[in-house]
Amino acid sequence: MLTRFLNALGSFCYKLFFPSTEWVDRLRRSAEKGSLEAQWELVLCYFHGQGVPEDKEEAAKWMLKAAEQGFTEAQWQLSGCYYYGIGVLQDKATAVKWLRKAAEGGHVDAQFRLGNCYFTGIGVSKSKARGIKWCRKAAEQEHAEAQGQLGEFYFYGLGVPQDRAKGIKWSRKAARQGCEVAQVRLAECYYFGISLSQDRAKAVRWLRKIAARGSDWGQCLLGACYYFGTGVDKDEAVGLQWLHKAKAQG
Repeated sequence: MLTRFLNALGSFCYKLFFPSTEWVDRLRRSAEKGSLEAQWELVLCYFHGQGVPEDKEEAAKWMLKAAEQGFTEAQWQLSGCYYYGIGVLQDKATAVKWLRKAAEGGHVDAQFRLGNCYFTGIGVSKSKARGIKWCRKAAEQEHAEAQGQLGEFYFYGLGVPQDRAKGIKWSRKAARQGCEVAQVRLAECYYFGISLSQDRAKAVRWLRKIAARGSDWGQCLLGACYYFGTGVDKDEAVGLQWLHKAKAQG
């Protein structure tokens, strides 16, 4: 399925520079005969208005046909259309139906979103157990946000027995992939010695990443570390720079 999607996307991107009615007509004939690649290219054409006038309803129509053939990317995108009412009438129950199909087909973003639906009760009956199940599936496929969320569940005992070691394990995986929430958690744990041996130098390493992404909390704490020489060589000038950046954000 992924190969088909990439081939279709590559073909689409190439033809974007030379869109023509004839090309779209050829696509439509192939799509009507059941070609998944052609159906998906038509989705992209109508959704973005390439070679044809933009038409979200027509895009959703072909998206449905691709989704019915088991194409998980189409199922995932169709769930979003129903969730937000793009090209179709808004229907969160139907959104979750297609979301579940995509998740069961292994689509990692769909697995993470389905887990959140179960946690919040959007389109489904609320179930923490099912929410954790799908969050874990996404986390095991290296989905950074899912790993960060799973780390939070274990760290604080949300829907699972509290297990700080597992919380740190999943938070570390997420943090290495750039998940800011997980990076904040690790920085706090190292800085204050929560469930980890206190290590201000390691805390500063994570704080640098957080501060560089614009977190006022990270900038403030990093500034204090430099100003007082905590976990890093003392440098009041650098410390003040980070503190001013944090203050500028209000």
